Amino acid sequence: MNTREAINNIELDTESNKLPFEIELIPSEDMFVGFDGRVFRALDKVAIANNTNSKLKYVVIDENHKTDYTSGTGASVEAMGWMSDFFVKEDNSLWAKVEWTQAGAEKISNKSYKYISPVYQIDKSANIISILRAAITNNPNLNLKALNNKNDDNDIKNKKEGGNMPEEKELQELKLALNDAKLKNGELERAINEKDAKLSELEKSLNSKVAEAEAKNKELEKALNEANAKLSELSKATAEREALSIVEKAINGGKIAPSTKEVYIALCMEEGGVEKFNKIMENTPSAGIFKELNLNKGAEGNKTELNEADKQMAKAMGYSEEEYKAIQEKGA
Repeated sequence: MNTREAINNIELDTESNKLPFEIELIPSEDMFVGFDGRVFRALDKVAIANNTNSKLKYVVIDENHKTDYTSGTGASVEAMGWMSDFFVKEDNSLWAKVEWTQAGAEKISNKSYKYISPVYQIDKSANIISILRAAITNNPNLNLKALNNKNDDNDIKNKKEGGNMPEEKELQELKLALNDAKLKNGELERAINEKDAKLSELEKSLNSKVAEAEAKNKELEKALNEANAKLSELSKATAEREALSIVEKAINGGKIAPSTKEVYIALCMEEGGVEKFNKIMENTPSAGIFKELNLNKGAEGNKTELNEADKQMAKAMGYSEEEYKAIQEKGA
């Protein structure tokens, strides 16, 4: 885990002229902001206390972070006190017991220093992991009990003296604004996720219904085509029966020759064909009238010879000359 260090400042209780034997190192809030705008998170203070207690029995308190300033130089740094037994109080703030050295006790008793400044081990998301050390200082970064130093570990050697502390109300408003923004962001994200889920369900349902409708439409289309085909076949069969009945009646009545049966059936099957056929039959005499026509008989007396008028009549009616002769002879 990649970690960094951050410095915090807390005002010591020196008004009672008694040395504090417990000091607050992290406030009760889960998130707090320094003067420089950095946000620090302490979501699990019990874990922070346990992490710190597991490393060293005593954690040093120096003067003005000299441990950090002289790091790597080999210079010795006098301890102002020692912290131990890190714990979390009922209000969710993190504290430690402290044993002051003579030098540290004198500097606090004579009010040379007013603040304790813990150094945090933090991760990339500014979550506090443990307490590394602390210092007595007069350069706080927050007007709270848990305050961050203005400079991080990379800039600590360029630390500036002084600085104004914001009002308590301004810090509270900033903290509330940050918390409110975090809550609203979470609510917005949940609302978007819920809407996306609903849209996905609606889309899935719509696609399912469209597929069902298309399947039913294909079934109905197939059934309609089959019904139309059957109706067409039935209509054709009915028309054929009607045409056959009409034509055979005409043949039996001697109005048309049997050889013209298929031609007249085809005529009747056409649109308006039956009306055309009936009109033709109205103007066509039956075979019974031929006995009144002018007939030429042969020498035997029983054979009919057709004159030119008879031949034209037979042709007009669609009979062959032999068929017309048979009709005439039958009528005679």
